[in-house]
Amino acid sequence: MAETQTTVTIPAREYRVNDPKARQLWDSLHGVIAQARADLGDEMAFSIVLSLVGRELRCVVGVDEAANVLRQFAEQQTEIASFDEQER
Repeated sequence: MAETQTTVTIPAREYRVNDPKARQLWDSLHGVIAQARADLGDEMAFSIVLSLVGRELRCVVGVDEAANVLRQFAEQQTEIASFDEQER
């Protein structure tokens, strides 16, 4: 597998609202996650979702870069938490 550098960027609300395909994906994934939480509970639902995201990343960019992507995501949580209130 070729070396790749992947950068995680949390899309701004304006992007998600103004790009129809991004909005449809956001809404669709939100619905799937909400249903999984209702059916399986928070722990199992998030475990499954995050496990699948990690697996897909490993398949596409390899183990080391998948770990890098997930670290980038984790490091952004404090900053992007302010977006959560805008979404509600």
